[in-house]
Amino acid sequence: MQEYKEFYQEFYAQHSGDTDHHELFGMNIDCSGRIVMGPDDKLMMLISDVKNSSIVEDNFDADIYLYSYEWGKVVEKAKLENVSQKSNQLPVGCMTVDDNLYILCGDVYSDINEVEAKALDEPIPLLIYNQKDEKFEPVKWEQKSTNKVTEQGISYERWANLSGRSLFIKTVKEEHISEFKILNSLFFVRDNDFERVIDSLSLQKIKSSDDLQKFYVDIASNFDFDVLGFMQTTDNPVVRIIEDKYGYYTIRKNGEIGLLSPKNAKNINDISKLLKEVDGNSVTRIENEALYECAQLKNIEIPSNIIYIGSYSIPANVQQVSIPNNTMKFGKNPISEGDITIVAKQNSDAHKYAVNNVIDYSEKMLTEKEFEKRKIIKETLKIYQQKLDDQEVDSYFGQSKGVSLAYIDNDDIPECIVWVYDSALYNYNCIIFSYKNGKVSESELYSNNQPLEESFKYKPKSSKFYCIEWLNGYGVAYYIFEFKNNDFGKIGEAQIRNGMFAEQEGEIEYTINGKNVGSQKAVDDYINSLGLEKSFKEEEIYNTVQDAYNDLMQQSQ
Repeated sequence: MQEYKEFYQEFYAQHSGDTDHHELFGMNIDCSGRIVMGPDDKLMMLISDVKNSSIVEDNFDADIYLYSYEWGKVVEKAKLENVSQKSNQLPVGCMTVDDNLYILCGDVYSDINEVEAKALDEPIPLLIYNQKDEKFEPVKWEQKSTNKVTEQGISYERWANLSGRSLFIKTVKEEHISEFKILNSLFFVRDNDFERVIDSLSLQKIKSSDDLQKFYVDIASNFDFDVLGFMQTTDNPVVRIIEDKYGYYTIRKNGEIGLLSPKNAKNINDISKLLKEVDGNSVTRIENEALYECAQLKNIEIPSNIIYIGSYSIPANVQQVSIPNNTMKFGKNPISEGDITIVAKQNSDAHKYAVNNVIDYSEKMLTEKEFEKRKIIKETLKIYQQKLDDQEVDSYFGQSKGVSLAYIDNDDIPECIVWVYDSALYNYNCIIFSYKNGKVSESELYSNNQPLEESFKYKPKSSKFYCIEWLNGYGVAYYIFEFKNNDFGKIGEAQIRNGMFAEQEGEIEYTINGKNVGSQKAVDDYINSLGLEKSFKEEEIYNTVQDAYNDLMQQSQ
């Protein structure tokens, strides 16, 4: 390291120029340098030299030199000449992959999308260091089946993930720039700053490119200097990307490991190995869109070691996602729209997320039959909400509306009761909707001048209910209904007539199904024999169907 430092001092003295004109992204890069990991885990040095004669307006050319320490001296190993800043040819990253040193050029971190990138002849512009001929050469890409592959046999997918390009695309799209650092930026610093880097590096035991990257993360945090390409606007940036046989993973500054992308994502149907551990350390995060292309996933379980689920990371084809942790942090819209059920403990973060975002939830994994039933329920609730929205009320007469849900029929799909309250008459009228065999039926019922808790009664899942109608000053009528086939119909009634104006008991008429039964007790006994005792309260009337369903689910626990 001392030899590199002394060589750099001499280089800087000979080549540094007018610092006002050698800027990239507002930072001077003339005579800037970086220690890199070359083949055979050998530390090498890159230095840039901006040519004063090339400076025209906002453009300049630069030469990039690669040096190695051999046999007691620093020697030049390769040179890139006349690299143009304006044409995006300047190196912005370097990586050692499969023991080859690569330079990533200009627009590898552009905002081009994945589809556009894959259509290019060179989806990622790369140069490889040719040890034999001691020069940098452009990497050629080949089309193999549906994939782009370099002549060295590295796929676009692998390059996109290891270079950080895929992370950049995801974070830019979600405007989460703060979650991104250009992982393999040339880290060009210059003059005294670069000498300080070399001094610090000489104290380290660097055995691999991973070790070197860790060092650069620490040095950027601890040293007070600007570093080109090091975008650290978060306390916990991504500092490395690694791979194993299952996928690609981010490593953040605090050591957290996150799944960036599975390998062979479109064909995997089990994520348990992906989310377990890497290099002996537990995976704790699912990064943005990590599972988005996993089209074969159906029911998945997030292991308890995961504490963060990123934006758009669970695809729409997933039917059930089990999240056992009580504590979980979520990115923006982590679960894509679809017929999905979150399996979570009551009052856990996942349960609260499901409720707040109107997503179906359960405390246990559902069977296929149960899931299909839930799917029908969700579709039915949407229809109910539309029915509620379509109801018109006349606010001039003090009318308002609300909704309740109840399991009246025995098919596990709740019925919907839309209440219309008239404050002028102090009564609730209701319309009942019910799902049967793919069809939602409706019927308008009346419960004039009756308290809410008396006006409508039912027995859960008995298919029977009754409502009370005021007979225009003459008495009350109990109408008993039962669900059958695709609809429900009246199966009985009891009436008490003339009760309001009768001067003596004999003038009051008590009937059950049209037959005079002669007493209030007979009517009461008949109604009680039906076993329809459950009613609604004011606090069980909601503004939305979803709120009513959430309440119903809580009652059912």
